[in-house]
Amino acid sequence: MESSIALDHAGFMHLLRDHPWHIDTLLQMSEVARHQEDNTQASDFVERAMFAFERSFTATFNFTTGLHRLDFSRIENRAFFLALHRHITNLLRRGTIRTAFEFSRLLLSLDPHADPHGALLYLDYLAPKAGMNEWLVEMWDTWSKVTREIGPPGPDDDYEDARVEVEFLPGWMWSRALALWNVERGTENSSHTGSTLALREAIHTYPYVLPVLADKAGIALSGEVRGHSAFRISTGWECVSLHSCYYILSVSDRVLQLICPRRINAAPPF
Repeated sequence: MESSIALDHAGFMHLLRDHPWHIDTLLQMSEVARHQEDNTQASDFVERAMFAFERSFTATFNFTTGLHRLDFSRIENRAFFLALHRHITNLLRRGTIRTAFEFSRLLLSLDPHADPHGALLYLDYLAPKAGMNEWLVEMWDTWSKVTREIGPPGPDDDYEDARVEVEFLPGWMWSRALALWNVERGTENSSHTGSTLALREAIHTYPYVLPVLADKAGIALSGEVRGHSAFRISTGWECVSLHSCYYILSVSDRVLQLICPRRINAAPPF
């Protein structure tokens, strides 16, 4: 604690000499190394933390089944979420897309109800890039089905009872259209009816994403389309739909700018 307050990096290293598997210190040192632009050392600290977690798993905890949950509200569990999240970013930096996708699925499976570390915001991008298009489509359908069965949150529900809805995430709706197109292409479905309907739904629900995607994909839009009020990114609340409000309140405001650069090479030829 004294080292954290004093920003004493040497103090952390002394602590690691005595306690080489102290997870919080390993994660703190990974952040120090990242700020020093030493990504190799930062990744090493995170991987050591992951190894320490794996060694402490009980025989009954098998995270590969996707059925075990961790309560994020318990402080002692949060370091595992953080270690997984940082490991995913390190994997993305290395370009290991499929491995990052699998770890993102693991992160989501720990608490899919609330998704405290935003694993869904990785999966909508990683699934098409990793060739897991059918998984994304099935995930969308299953999530929507479960949401309908559970019903909307009641007025007496606590904040912790709030759950993430994939329909409120622009990246998921647009990626679903891309995934459907890839699936149809694999089955030689030349009509692309399903993916076209999904794309129209995405444009209708989140129209302000279209001009940014078009610019990144090199698609020329007419002045009439660009000038329409629905396709403008507004910073005011008066022009934001209910779904957009929910999305903006739930995730980082920089996600919209991150959606497009990641999909330059994956845009379908609609």
